[in-house]
Amino acid sequence: ARKAFIRVKDMAVLDLIRAIERQRKGPGQEDNLFVAEILAHQGRYQEAARLFAKVGHPERARQMFADLRMWDEAKTYSGGAAGGEDMADLARKQAEWAEETNDWRAAVDTYVAAGEVGKAI
Repeated sequence: ARKAFIRVKDMAVLDLIRAIERQRKGPGQEDNLFVAEILAHQGRYQEAARLFAKVGHPERARQMFADLRMWDEAKTYSGGAAGGEDMADLARKQAEWAEETNDWRAAVDTYVAAGEVGKAI
């Protein structure tokens, strides 16, 4: 597979292949985790998120959706033992993004929801 992607000069896929090869050398790596990464790379985010959650890594699904600025989907994968921290961190990231995009009203509302009233002002 690597030779085919070298031939077409698809550097993103080559980087993904290298990363998966490095991770597979570690102990206890589950193949479904790599499949989920490949699905995410292909743009099949919902399937990747379900697979991340199935193999016990819902935080990877949350991070993927947060990186994509898909806040509602990211919130569905926030939970577990650190669920409150995840939600606050996610709300803070959403507020920072709203601030960067000059959506001041959404930034204020989200900062208040995250409990950071000082930043909202």
